Order: sequence, then C-alpha cells, then structure tokens
Amino acid sequence: MGFEKTERTDEDLMKSYLAGDLDAFEHLALRYEKLLVNYAYSFLRRQSVSEDIVQDVFMKLVENKKNYDTNRPFRPWIYRIARNRIYDELRKIRRWNIFHFRTDTEPEAPQQIGEIPDPLGSPRETLNQSELCASLQKGLGKLDTRSRDLLVLRYLQRLPVREVSEIMGIPEGTVHSGTHRALKLLEKILNQYGITGEDLP
Repeated sequence: MGFEKTERTDEDLMKSYLAGDLDAFEHLALRYEKLLVNYAYSFLRRQSVSEDIVQDVFMKLVENKKNYDTNRPFRPWIYRIARNRIYDELRKIRRWNIFHFRTDTEPEAPQQIGEIPDPLGSPRETLNQSELCASLQKGLGKLDTRSRDLLVLRYLQRLPVREVSEIMGIPEGTVHSGTHRALKLLEKILNQYGITGEDLP
C-alpha cells in the first residue's frame, strides 16, 4: 500500500532548519524567492535591485532565526522582514532623489504585474496585455506607499486579510477599509489611462 507524499509546511521546514537541517532552508528559499522578488519589484521597479533585496532578506532570516516563534506562521514573519528591507531601500532612493533633485526612479519595463501575455495569442492581444500591465504598474506607482502595500499583499501576493494585518501591523478592519479605499484610488488613476474594471484580468 502506497502513501501519498505531502508537501512540508513552512513551519515544519523552519523547525528543521532551526535543528540544523540546511536542506530545509534551501526549500524555503526556493519556495519564497520569486514571491518576494515580485513583492519588492512592486515598489522598487528594478529587477536587479529587487533580487538583491531578497538575498538580503534570506541573510537576515539566517541572522535572526532564533527570533522566530515556532508557534506562529512563517509566511507573515518572512514578509515582515522583506517589507522592512524594501522600506529601507525606498527611504534610501528618496534621499538620493532629493539630493539629486529628481522626482522619478526611471523604472524598468513593468514585468511583474498581472499575467504574462500568452505567446500563442495574437500580436494585438499580446500588445493589449502589455499595455494593460504597464498601466497597472503606473497606477500602483501613483498610490501612496501604504495603499500600494495593501493592494500588492492582498491581490498580487494573494495573502489573506489576517496575514496582511500581521505583516503591516494594523487591525484586520483597517486592512478591509484601507484596501477598499486603495481600490477606489487605483480605479480613478486607471480611468485616466482609459482603463475600466472590465479591462482588468
């Protein structure tokens, strides 16, 4: 009689890593690397910088592993580390822009928002999808940092309200109300690009 192999939970992997299992750390890194790079890119809009930030996050995980509470979920913990590192980088960018009298960050071409265009689709469909992704990226970029964070965590990272609350350090009710407000703001911004709710994926 065979047994179905189940995927180990984040918490189980972290407990194993704390007990000295380095393979468990590798599993966690593989599981979260792309997710966290996308999270960082939503704010920093530079792929190479986002990747460097995530490497820093994993280094901080190693340095602070003894601070992890094994009775609490792992995902909000690692996202809090990432969020703090992203916000540090944003402050550094703003200081640099002020010093150099700049108001923009010269973003790379957006590639992390929305779905990747279907390569089998028509050229027109691919172009429309790319334009939509670009507009979504611009729209998010015009939101205040907190509103953008709410939308990115809730809808792009697809985290439950409970975890968004823990990551951002705000009550669940504030997550609900703040998300509703951020969606309304984003809708107004996207309308300026001629995008309505029917155009969104």
